[in-house]
Amino acid sequence: MDTAAEASAPLVYGLALKTPAGTVDRIVGALVHYHHRIGSRWQLHGFPLQAVLTCAFLEGGHTYRSLAEDNGVPKSTCYNLIQEGIKVLARRALPLIEVVRLAVKADWDYLIVDGVNIPTERVNGRIGRKQPWYSGKHKRHGGSVTTIAAPDGELLWVSGVLPGRTVDIRAARQGSRPPGSSG
Repeated sequence: MDTAAEASAPLVYGLALKTPAGTVDRIVGALVHYHHRIGSRWQLHGFPLQAVLTCAFLEGGHTYRSLAEDNGVPKSTCYNLIQEGIKVLARRALPLIEVVRLAVKADWDYLIVDGVNIPTERVNGRIGRKQPWYSGKHKRHGGSVTTIAAPDGELLWVSGVLPGRTVDIRAARQGSRPPGSSG
């Protein structure tokens, strides 16, 4: 079998993934490194399963319940494994200041800043007369996620979920401040 066919073959572990096997292997390595760094010696279900569950969840279309049942783990354990996998992946992302340095080094004239409002159920987080999760632009409650991409469209940075009224440039500015700073 040629290597092109092997690279496109789905990885199967209770379900078929669209994620390439090499990517899953890199996530396994990141999980091993993370557990070594924090000094954890206990891993009941194994890092390959955790990487597969995380990838399957991020690909979408799978609930914690279906992933847990299909892979023989309790639903609460499945949730914990996936959340830890997402945390490990998020820690590997470039900070915004590094994205800007990369743009300067690559001599890019611009970066693409774009945001999306993800609809949510109404949140009763009223502060005075303000409703931070309500987006007047979209006329709905939701969370705002902002991305920054290279001129060729390659994704470089993603903000955390912010209240729906947060505009794209403010999300980028908030992402550039060190944790705990105000402004």
